[in-house]
Amino acid sequence: MRAAPSVSVLNIEIGSQTGSKVQIVKVGISGKGGTGKTTLSGTLARIYARQGLSVLAIDADSNPNLATSLGFDPLIAASLKSMPLRAFDESRTVSDLLEEFAVAGPDGVRLVLGARIERAGAG
Repeated sequence: MRAAPSVSVLNIEIGSQTGSKVQIVKVGISGKGGTGKTTLSGTLARIYARQGLSVLAIDADSNPNLATSLGFDPLIAASLKSMPLRAFDESRTVSDLLEEFAVAGPDGVRLVLGARIERAGAG
């Protein structure tokens, strides 16, 4: 049985909210394990953030390691919690979820660990 490919998603806002129209660029990186997806995602996120862009990184891997690639302290990275599946309901907006679950990291990149299945039959 083949394992599902892991996925990292970067959400990058280009432009300023006052002077120009804000454009949102979404970059999804997926593929076979061990091909450098997490390293590439972390590097791109930090480069864009250092250029002053707003970056939201979402680690949707079942074994999340994007925090390490983003430069989080190893103890903090190990303590990050995934967004629980119960977080998604009709009463909450995306802004609500980001306020509760996004964690600011080095260079201003915000990171969310995507909801994941904790045990078989749970999702």
